Amino acid sequence: MDREQHLSDLIGLIYDAALAPQRWNLVLDRLCDLAPGAKAILMLHDAHASAVDMMVTARWEDDWLQSYGNISLRSISGHNNFR
Repeated sequence: MDREQHLSDLIGLIYDAALAPQRWNLVLDRLCDLAPGAKAILMLHDAHASAVDMMVTARWEDDWLQSYGNISLRSISGHNNFR
């Protein structure tokens, strides 16, 4: 499969994930496939509630994710004007 086809497939997956959020993990996996060794995180933050509504990851180790989540949530909760 050539690069243009990979990009076209990725764009299609992004549109699919916009309608079916459970597909974001597939999008992130495909993004990581394009850059060997890459890892990805996608977070949806509700600024009014100071909460993370969704966090999707690809290729991170569980212990790192736990550590990152704790740090990230503490920093986000301190930024009520985050938009």
